[in-house]
Amino acid sequence: MPSGHRPLSDWVATAVEDGGGLGPINDGADREDARRLARFHDGWQRAGFPAAGAPTLMLGLTRAAPPQAVIELDDTGRPILVSHRALTVIREIEEAWPPDRFTSRQHAVLSTESITVRHALVDRLDSEGTPDPDVYWLLPWADLLDEFVLQLVRALREGEPAPAIRLRHWFNPVGARFTAALEQLGEGVRRGDPVMTRLGAAGFLRRIQRVNAPRIPATTRTGLAELAGELARREEIHRFWGRRVAALLTEDQPGPLDRVRLSSEAPAVAATDRAGGASLETLRVPPFTVTLRLDEDYRTLTILVEADTELSEPVFLPVDLSRPGDNRRFHVPVTRRLAGFAGRLELREITGGHQVSVSEPALMLAEAAALTPAEVLPSLLPFRYMSDRPGRDAWARAAATLPPGSPLATTVATALGEMP
Repeated sequence: MPSGHRPLSDWVATAVEDGGGLGPINDGADREDARRLARFHDGWQRAGFPAAGAPTLMLGLTRAAPPQAVIELDDTGRPILVSHRALTVIREIEEAWPPDRFTSRQHAVLSTESITVRHALVDRLDSEGTPDPDVYWLLPWADLLDEFVLQLVRALREGEPAPAIRLRHWFNPVGARFTAALEQLGEGVRRGDPVMTRLGAAGFLRRIQRVNAPRIPATTRTGLAELAGELARREEIHRFWGRRVAALLTEDQPGPLDRVRLSSEAPAVAATDRAGGASLETLRVPPFTVTLRLDEDYRTLTILVEADTELSEPVFLPVDLSRPGDNRRFHVPVTRRLAGFAGRLELREITGGHQVSVSEPALMLAEAAALTPAEVLPSLLPFRYMSDRPGRDAWARAAATLPPGSPLATTVATALGEMP
């Protein structure tokens, strides 16, 4: 089993003897992650080295045989500095690596250290252990995110300047990279770019639902809930999910998402349409109404989506079909039609028994363009046998935002090009 005394940072540099300074990053392998290098598998001990002109220490590791010392570096290539107290705490944490939690004393000591030290410790623990949610509270919530969200809400609500704070990678251990969407939202507000603003808002409302909420301190969750509520008030397309996210973050449990189960048996007369025996079910996820039509042969499912509001661009509504051993997601392109904004997808070989739901917000063009070919292909294949020019055009527009030859652009071009 690997020793707990290994690098916390991606980068280290060997300390050259006789005051010769530091060697190259990762001994020249600067694209590698020092935490994963075999040389640190065992035999190392946590150490601190005097920092010239500073009361703090340079965080590092030593090995007795052969004698060697390395200094841990931040993402600018500078030594990571720690206090004497923090070095002691990190050493005892690594002796019991990976811990489930920090003691109150350990947390109090570490909370006064630099963002770099706190992030490095939480990030490595997240990747190698199963820490309790409050371990993530060591991240710079109060230092950065709380103020960012406060300024962003004021910018949206009162027209004040958008936040210039950079959230960077500091919150990635929490999961879902929701802060990247927040930065995109903030940049859209700063530029006065409505498309970027909507894209960032949609990304935030989607990603924050994937986060284990207790990993976020209560005060930060309150601020994020206020932001979600503000997004819900500003745009109809964000209203449902903004309110839901606000409820999830404040532990005010929202009602269950609308779901229907497709019957695998012949439908009762009252549950069929007048066109001849097709079973109809309806889902409501504002501003979308999803009608599911399972044909009388019980093998063709038509998903009809209607939006009761104007859309600034085509969107792609994720519709999930699930049953034991069979979970699939389809993205229905919703575009402007003669009667408003709508979309449809015909799925064959659907034998019933599936539960159908919409569990995430619709994707905008740029978000759809970020899907992988494997995620997109199931939604493209139905165009082989269905005639829907607006739907095809929506996928083509999404692919057009990508560089020529990119995997997704190639998949869309190939799939649509093979269809009449």
